[in-house]
Amino acid sequence: MAQLGAPDMRIPIQVALTWPDRLPLDTKRIDLPMLAKLTFFEPDFNKFRCLALAFEAGRRGGIVHSMMNAANEVLVDRFLKGNLKFTDIPKHVETIMAGAPNVTGHLTLDQVLEADAEARRMTESFLK
Repeated sequence: MAQLGAPDMRIPIQVALTWPDRLPLDTKRIDLPMLAKLTFFEPDFNKFRCLALAFEAGRRGGIVHSMMNAANEVLVDRFLKGNLKFTDIPKHVETIMAGAPNVTGHLTLDQVLEADAEARRMTESFLK
């Protein structure tokens, strides 16, 4: 069983913003006969280092997800502005994750927001 859809980020964004309601959205429908078959393969974690880091964050759990995401957002912004090499993003994300505290269990929104802000501060600090 699978839930498949057209590759359009408007769909998950709208679901996140309108949950539990669903609003109409004019997007392409997936055409399974045109798709014909699906091919799955093991991702290359060396080539896609941030994917490996995301899996690591998942294994570690807790607050690390928030810190990883915040650092990534800061780093991607720097890259898009031409102030950072694309290949430096995973290295810096890994640095922030290494410094993430081991906070697990039921997290509050305040803890998540605090971790996000701290990761942004840490990332900006070592990029100076």
